[in-house]
Amino acid sequence: VHVETVHQCFPQAMLIGTERHKRVLPHLPWDEFTSDQPEVHEHFGPELAFSVPRGIDLISSNENVHCGSVLAYHRASCTLHVDDTFNYVAKRGLVGFTPLADKVSVHPTLGKALQRRPGAAGEFRAWMRTLISDWGDVENLCAAHTDALLAKDNAGAPISRRLAAALVKVEGTLAKHEAAHG
Repeated sequence: VHVETVHQCFPQAMLIGTERHKRVLPHLPWDEFTSDQPEVHEHFGPELAFSVPRGIDLISSNENVHCGSVLAYHRASCTLHVDDTFNYVAKRGLVGFTPLADKVSVHPTLGKALQRRPGAAGEFRAWMRTLISDWGDVENLCAAHTDALLAKDNAGAPISRRLAAALVKVEGTLAKHEAAHG
């Protein structure tokens, strides 16, 4: 959404995205590598750790399904940057009165994003558990398209526990997929 603006502000910075980004914004000077490639992950070395959800397509053939993304964890600031896989809705205004307020959730298109094959739901579940374990010290969540949950504003559970609760909430979706696909 903001790639063009950020590129205008920092025209000399490397511009790395997914194949979808390159397809949607072909006029921008994209790096030859994409954000899901190990070479990019190695380039950013100890500053950033990356993770791509398992069991779902990073880029769905359905343009309305945006559950896949490349997550980046900045270790020094304990900040998790995520495009679409997780959402956070701050408790403010009218949305503050909805069940979504002040909760971390898995993207609502998870059911459509899961690969139609045996084991996909289990892979997603295992991926989330590993992410929660490996990045359990996360203090800040920057969720694109929704809101950021920063440590200084977090009066609730730690983000790792919020992620664990989000996994529990999608367990029905995962079980339904397992019943249909194995």
